[in-house]
Amino acid sequence: MTLDIDRSASEHEHEALNLSALSHSDQLKLQTALKEGWRLTPATMAVKITQGRWIAARHLLYISTIVATEVAKGNARLIFTFPARHGKSEFLSVNTPIWFLEKWPSKFVMTITYGAELATDFSLKVRDTFQNEDLHHLLHTRIRADKKRVDRWLTPQGGGLTAAGIGGPLVGRGADLMLIDDYIKNDEDSLSVTKRKKTWEWFKSTAYTRLEPDASLIIIATRWNQKDLIGMCMTELAHENWRLINFPALAEINDPLGRAEGEALWPERYSRERLLQIKKTLGTYWWDAMFQQNPRASMAGLDLSEYLKKIPESEVPSNADLKTIRAWDLAATEDGGDFTAGPKISRHKETGKIYLRDMKHVQKSSGKVKLLVYGTATGDGHGVQIWMEQEPGSSGKTVIEDYKDLLKAYDFEGEKATGPMEVRASPFLAAIEAGDVFEVEADWNDDFEEELDGFDADAEFDDQIIACALGYNKLVFGLKGSLTWGRETESNVIPIRGNPGHSMSKDTPRAGLTW
Repeated sequence: MTLDIDRSASEHEHEALNLSALSHSDQLKLQTALKEGWRLTPATMAVKITQGRWIAARHLLYISTIVATEVAKGNARLIFTFPARHGKSEFLSVNTPIWFLEKWPSKFVMTITYGAELATDFSLKVRDTFQNEDLHHLLHTRIRADKKRVDRWLTPQGGGLTAAGIGGPLVGRGADLMLIDDYIKNDEDSLSVTKRKKTWEWFKSTAYTRLEPDASLIIIATRWNQKDLIGMCMTELAHENWRLINFPALAEINDPLGRAEGEALWPERYSRERLLQIKKTLGTYWWDAMFQQNPRASMAGLDLSEYLKKIPESEVPSNADLKTIRAWDLAATEDGGDFTAGPKISRHKETGKIYLRDMKHVQKSSGKVKLLVYGTATGDGHGVQIWMEQEPGSSGKTVIEDYKDLLKAYDFEGEKATGPMEVRASPFLAAIEAGDVFEVEADWNDDFEEELDGFDADAEFDDQIIACALGYNKLVFGLKGSLTWGRETESNVIPIRGNPGHSMSKDTPRAGLTW
C-alpha cells in the first residue's frame, strides 16, 4: 500500500481495516492482481515488456481496453478504423497476439494482412518476443523448438500463431482469435472491383470458416473504398453484431475519445498543421477515405472546377521560367466514342504552380489526328516535350512507334497506361483542389470543367483529365511508370523533393507514392 500524505491517518486506518477483513487467500489474490496489473490489456503488457519504448497513445489505450474486455467474453466482432501511420498494426498484429497467447497459450491466433510477407513479419516479432530470454522472467509462454516456422509456430500447450496473406491457403488451421490488419495494399487494389470481390469471397469461404466456436474476430484498417472488406461486413454480415469505432485523423462530432472538433488524433506524431498539409496533398477523395475513414462513392461531385484559378494568357509567366509538356490521350474514332485530348501544361520552375494553357479536344479519324498532333508540335516548337499515352497490347506499341517516326525531330515519348485512371489522375486533381492549377481563359474552358466535375470511373468522357494527369505526373514527378498510394516499409521509401508527404520506392520498378 502506498502512503498518501494528503490523506488523514484515520482514512489509512480505515483502508487497512478493510484489507484485514479479507481472508488470507483473498489478500494474496489482491496482492497478485496489483502486482500483475500490467497483464490486463495488450497495451499495458506492451508498455511493460518494451520498458516504455512502445508509445501508449490514447487511442491505442482506448481500443486496448475494449479488446481485452470483449475477447475475454468470447465471440467478439470488432472493427477499428484508423488513418495511416497511427500505430494500429503494431498494436493489433504484434501486441495483441503477445497478450492473447500469454494469457491463453493453448489457443490459436491467426494474423492476416494483404500479403503473406507482411503477416510473417508480424509473426516474427511475436515469436521473437516469446523467445527473448531477457523477457522470460515476465512472459511464461514458450515456443516449441520443433514447431517454430515463422508463418506457423506452436506453444508447448498446443496453441500457436498462423500468419497468412489475403487469398492464401488456410486449410486445416483454426483460429480462436482472428486478426485482419490492412487488407488493402494500395489505391490501385482499392479501386479494382475484381480484387475487392476476390477479397470478399476469400474472407467468406476461407477465413471466416476457420473461426473456432466462440472465436473473436478483429479487423483494423485504413479505409479506402465504401465497398471494401469493412463495408461489406457491415452490410452483408450485419447480423454478426459488429462493434465499429472510427478514429478520424481530425476529430468530428461525437468523437469516441471526446476530442474537440478538428483536434488531431495523435498530435505528438502528426500535428493538426501536418495533417492539413497532407490533406492538401491528397485532395478530398483520398483524405476522406484514408484519414477520416469516410470513403466516398466516387470522385464525382467534388466540384473541382471551383478551385481552378482562371487567368488571361498575359499573366502566364515567361517560357524561360516554365517547363512545358504537351500530353496526348488518343482516340481514333471519327463519330462517337472517346475524344482525342491534348493539353499543353506548364510548371513554374520555382513555385511549382501549374498552368493549363491550351487544350486540343476532337473526334477525328486516326489520319486526321496525326495531322493535328504534328501541326500542334510545329506550333508549340521544339522547347515543348511531347508525351503520349500508350494503349495496352501490340497495337498500342505500334501507334507509339508510328508517332516516334512522325515526330522524330521533337522530344517525344510514349507512356504505357497502367493502373486505374482514378489513381493516375489523383495527383492532378489534388493539385487543383489545393489551388495550385491556373487555367488560361479560352473557349475550351467550359467543356474541360464539365468533364472535370463529372470525372470518375464511370464517366462517359475522361480524355481531357487523363491527358492532363499524364502531363502533370511527368512535370511534377518525372517518373516512368504508374503512381500509386500505398504501403511500403520505411526503409524502402524516400521523399519526393518539393512534395511534402510524398515518397517513392527505391527498389520497385514502378514508383509508389506511399504513406
